[in-house]
Amino acid sequence: FSFTPNVIRAEIGKPVTIRVTSQGQHTFTIDELGVSVPTSMGETTLVQFTPNKKGVFTFYCAVPGHKESGQVGTLIVEESGASASTARAVSEKNTDGYYDISSTALVQMFKNKDFSLVNVHTPYAGELANTDAFIPYDTVAKNLGKLPADKNAKIVLYCRSGSMSTKAAKELVGLGYTNVYNLAGGMNAWEKDGNTVLQK
Repeated sequence: FSFTPNVIRAEIGKPVTIRVTSQGQHTFTIDELGVSVPTSMGETTLVQFTPNKKGVFTFYCAVPGHKESGQVGTLIVEESGASASTARAVSEKNTDGYYDISSTALVQMFKNKDFSLVNVHTPYAGELANTDAFIPYDTVAKNLGKLPADKNAKIVLYCRSGSMSTKAAKELVGLGYTNVYNLAGGMNAWEKDGNTVLQK
């Protein structure tokens, strides 16, 4: 099960209309925005709502087992007229050779996801939508097969507070990876800025 596309962008206060053509009995659900619309096999359903707050939210199918099977996506809601220029610029690496980025910058990067998103927290404490891999920070060197083969590819690391991902970022740089990003403040900062952390 899946949504295509799985990333949707919208603005606060502006009505959103999404056409959902279903191949089965599903729902289009966004908990934080009070959206839950059932869909029927072979029919096109219009999902209409007006976002009242900014952030990154998860939309999913509420039919038991479907969310767990991958029928999820990301809704990015920004202030009216917002653009990538509002995000903190990420132009220079720190002295350890990787980029520290804010949750605001990561929201902007999600608009055109061209990176691998890796959760390095251990034990499990939640996750961001569209996470590509789960690698405990202290086993990174043993799990390089879960990362892009190209060491110049973008990799964004995160954990709960930013501590574990900092250690993992330093290690990847030491292993020759050149385009490593660390979510400063981790999932704590992500939630504080009004974004969603999933729990499984």
